[in-house]
Amino acid sequence: MPGMCLIPSKLKDLARPRLQVAYLTIVLIFALTMPTALAQSAGTSTLQGTITDATGAVVPGAQVTVTNVGTGVARTEISNENGFYSAQSLQGGDYKLTITKAGFEKSNVQAIHLAPSTVLGVNPVLTVGDVTSEITVTADAVSVQTETSESGGTIPGKEVSQLMVNGRNFQTLATIVPGVTSVQGANQLTVGGASSSAQVQISVGGTSVEQTAYFIDGVYDSAGLNLFAQPTMDSIQEFRVLKGNYGANYGFVGSGQILVQTKSGGRQFHGTVFDYVRNNDLGTAKNFFYKQGTPYGLHQNIFGYSLGGPVFIPKIYNNDRAKTFFFASGEWHLTNSSQSLTRAFFPQTMRDGDFSASPTRTGNLAIDANSQALLASRGVDPATCIGANNQINKSCFDPVAVSLMNAYFPLPNAVVPGQFNNYVNTKAQRLFDSSVLYRLDHTINEKNQIMGRYMYEEANIQLAARNYNDPAPDPGASNYSQGLNAMARWTFTPTSNITNNAQISEVFLKAKNALSGNYTVPVGTYIPLPLGQDPLNRIPSMQINGGWNWLGVGAYPTYSNNGIGSISDDFSYLKGKHSLQFGGIYMIGITRANVATGNVPQGNFVFSGVHTGDPAADYLLGLDASFVQINQQRAGVFHYRWFEGYAQDDYHVTPRFVANLGLRWTYYGPTTREGNQVANFSASTFDPAQAPVVNPNGSLVTNASGVPATSTGANANLTNGLVIAGQNGVPAGIINPRKSYFAPRVGFAYRVTADGKTSVHGGYGIAYTQVNQQNTIILLPNPPYTKNINITNSLLSNPSAGTPAAASVQSLQAVGYDFRAGLIQTFSLTLEREIVPHGVLSLAYAGNTQQHTLSTQLDANFPTNSLSPQTTSCLTSQSALKNNTTPAPSSTFQFDPCLNTGTNARAYYRPYKGYDQILSTMSGGSGNYHSFQSGFIYRTSSITLNAAYTFAKSLSDVVPSNPGSNGGSGVGYNSAATFQNSNDIASEYGRPDYARTHVFTSAIVYQLPFFKNSTNFLEHEFLSGWGLSGLAIIESGFALTPSNTNGDAGLSTRPDQVLAPKYHGSGKVGLGEPNYFVNPTGTYRKPAYGFFGNARNGSIVGPKEVSFDVSATKAFPIYKSFNAELRVEAFNVFNHPNITSISTQYGAANFGQAIAAGDPRIMEAAFRLSF
Repeated sequence: MPGMCLIPSKLKDLARPRLQVAYLTIVLIFALTMPTALAQSAGTSTLQGTITDATGAVVPGAQVTVTNVGTGVARTEISNENGFYSAQSLQGGDYKLTITKAGFEKSNVQAIHLAPSTVLGVNPVLTVGDVTSEITVTADAVSVQTETSESGGTIPGKEVSQLMVNGRNFQTLATIVPGVTSVQGANQLTVGGASSSAQVQISVGGTSVEQTAYFIDGVYDSAGLNLFAQPTMDSIQEFRVLKGNYGANYGFVGSGQILVQTKSGGRQFHGTVFDYVRNNDLGTAKNFFYKQGTPYGLHQNIFGYSLGGPVFIPKIYNNDRAKTFFFASGEWHLTNSSQSLTRAFFPQTMRDGDFSASPTRTGNLAIDANSQALLASRGVDPATCIGANNQINKSCFDPVAVSLMNAYFPLPNAVVPGQFNNYVNTKAQRLFDSSVLYRLDHTINEKNQIMGRYMYEEANIQLAARNYNDPAPDPGASNYSQGLNAMARWTFTPTSNITNNAQISEVFLKAKNALSGNYTVPVGTYIPLPLGQDPLNRIPSMQINGGWNWLGVGAYPTYSNNGIGSISDDFSYLKGKHSLQFGGIYMIGITRANVATGNVPQGNFVFSGVHTGDPAADYLLGLDASFVQINQQRAGVFHYRWFEGYAQDDYHVTPRFVANLGLRWTYYGPTTREGNQVANFSASTFDPAQAPVVNPNGSLVTNASGVPATSTGANANLTNGLVIAGQNGVPAGIINPRKSYFAPRVGFAYRVTADGKTSVHGGYGIAYTQVNQQNTIILLPNPPYTKNINITNSLLSNPSAGTPAAASVQSLQAVGYDFRAGLIQTFSLTLEREIVPHGVLSLAYAGNTQQHTLSTQLDANFPTNSLSPQTTSCLTSQSALKNNTTPAPSSTFQFDPCLNTGTNARAYYRPYKGYDQILSTMSGGSGNYHSFQSGFIYRTSSITLNAAYTFAKSLSDVVPSNPGSNGGSGVGYNSAATFQNSNDIASEYGRPDYARTHVFTSAIVYQLPFFKNSTNFLEHEFLSGWGLSGLAIIESGFALTPSNTNGDAGLSTRPDQVLAPKYHGSGKVGLGEPNYFVNPTGTYRKPAYGFFGNARNGSIVGPKEVSFDVSATKAFPIYKSFNAELRVEAFNVFNHPNITSISTQYGAANFGQAIAAGDPRIMEAAFRLSF
């Protein structure tokens, strides 16, 4: 653990304490010497306003002193000829404003709270009198927005520290802002570095999670679907969510901006020590899935500390504690969660050769003629292998099969009569996550301040098994990652109207999917692989059909190390009524990664039962149906550049009307690989005359030499259409970068009433999102740099003994030449009114349009609409009907019905012959979002209340996969969207899976005021110091899409919809309710042969989610400001069985039923010490 000795750590390099100090010193020195050349918002805030007298006349030349209450650091500004002052580049926190002017009484405004990355208007009114007289007023804890057009919300420190958060992931709190939802709903958001469980979950303004950017102290922290490093709850001062219409000083994405400010030290020491515990003994409930018998167990411990204060040496340095401050925090997560992984393993009887009771045997065992010859080739007499009553002679077993079975196949441990699965792995999944943060702030003088911050996270998830198909303890696997977010900033204020922020930063996320335990071929066992041995000697991948366990490690170990270094600057200049900002950021990125999917160098064997009538017997005899191997697992080092610049003018037309005008320009450099050596498919270079002829079954026609042939009989070009990066005029990054990404922003804020209690603000803006920055990485598996071999009907102990598969088409990955950044146009209009003292109501319309939305799953070689000579024979009296009533003429077919019957292969109809699917990036998607958003915020010293309701509609033609359909992955992730018909994207138009029509959230923190001033010891100790808090989430369900999984679906992936979905019950089978949430009877049907399904994406509305989290706290004063606190927290306190996924596979027996549920009631206890 960096800088700590509580827990042993594996960290190296920057994780070492001495190197941490050295790193922080270097970045601070760099910040002090960096020139003022660029500009970019650095996560700071502005306090500004117009000073007037009692008659409303402006007061120029007033001295305005802005003092940070926590640190005592002060800055002096002078109001200009318009009475306007602006203190920029301030850290969020509590401030005091002091205004002096000859002829007026001194005025103090105290308790001003400045949220991070905000512009707060404070407009003092001076009273004529002697400057020695003094008036003090207290600012409102909450006020209407009067300075900017942006739409957003702030989660203040009290809510961050006091609200219960399931998993202590700060993203949960973002949902109390109108227009913000979590794709995890009310369920726990965990940590875990680069793991899938730690992916970003926030959808803002009806857009996918890729459209939300995260910033920590102004440093870009978004690493694809994860964060480079996640701040802990006790290190966060507060954070802000910007939803749209923000100034040009914000960029990177087109929708949400989550701006986190970390804590800093102050003049007084303050700190915490805490421990949050949950386990089965605390009364954690089990939802209905667990009641059906699934084992359940959870043990979680989250503990840590925070400490901040002044850096001083008595009588030597910083005696007044107003110069240098530090803050440090650390948090550790230890979680053991039960798993129940089931599969079928060979029982001892079958290991001994007795297959009389094999559940996967079809008829009596018999060895086909080809396999008899293969057995004979390894010295086995096939006539002696199969005996009476389906007995197999063990001497006929393949020695490699036996060796792998003995090493990696455990014996059954959960045999239940009549149940196929006979093995259960109940090994716990273990998470260890550690996060530390160190921050230093230093005031050189009133004009110069510097700060540095270092945040590091390490996560290690030990999986119970490598995957669900192979639940055996070995081979084991883990997800390990290291994340860094470090920065240094210099704030220079040469004059009262000029401020400059210079900043450098470095972020990285190093992720590795590692192997543990045994994962190599056993000693003494050798498999002669035709394309060479695997350098890591990993066990081959084994697929044993019929539901038996699989074996293998896939592409593990895999790695992806992504880092970004950036330099930025923000220059602010106050001129008359104009508050001007100019800036930019330059980023350099590097990624090191290897191929994580596809064929593997150790080979992949499939045992289907085709040779003996039983896949298990095929395996033990070593008789595979197919074998595939690739010659290498490629890797690469990739580089990219990124620049964004902006200009912003906040023009105070009148003291009550502000116009916000801005322009941002973005340049994305394409990703290049060191040494190039990546190939992309280019349709413009594909020559049909050089393409091989494809047979109806998908194989390639060969000439007399056995080589795939063209229509003229010549040797076909099997790399037809492939272009190499950096060669023959092809850019090193495949695509040429665009330089036209200009994004204007316009808006206004109007203080409707003179008392500042009513405001209207709104605007329009364009922004760009560069999703999938590292697009060239996907090209690594493409030929000609890889070679595959496919052999059928071979031996496990000698794959080359089989028959080379017929020449066939090959799949490709591609970067589309239309690749461009996504464009979002946002627009909103908001009315805010302080309807009660300390309480502000907001009503807003907010919307956006989305263009050039990216998907990486478009099939650029999708079959064309054409018929074959076999079409007539593929039709039947029933399947040929359109809408089951009228025969469909062949001219109306959307694809050949022979694809439904399986007579012909898709490759036969693909336009680029010689290739199977070409999965390509596509930037042609579009969408829109419209919403009514309302919110109410009430804040006093003892109570904080938030309530938000959003009514919204979101539509897109790039729709992610169904929630929960792949363990939850893909939800809210547009880049993973697939298409039923890649030739007709418009037909995909529907509701994306993350769309929720109604969302209501509310949060409350209430410190009970009773007995806190009592002089009675017992009353003060036991009856005072109580607190209550709660978080409510009530929202519509996800948008679900029915899928067509019937074996004769052809190209259709969705069914036909006949009637509107009928919602009969909850889908919670076994609770006495209707079995189906969606009743399939009469609602859907299979599409007719030759037609795509017409059911729309998102046409099913999933079950609503309802969750109430509550917490009770009791503080025990120990000495002065030193307190102990006990907390009891309950998440989903009413144990509402929230359904997270419904089976939408039309034709499946469980269609419409619940297949996954969210968190049940979870109880948690905590102990905190604070001072």
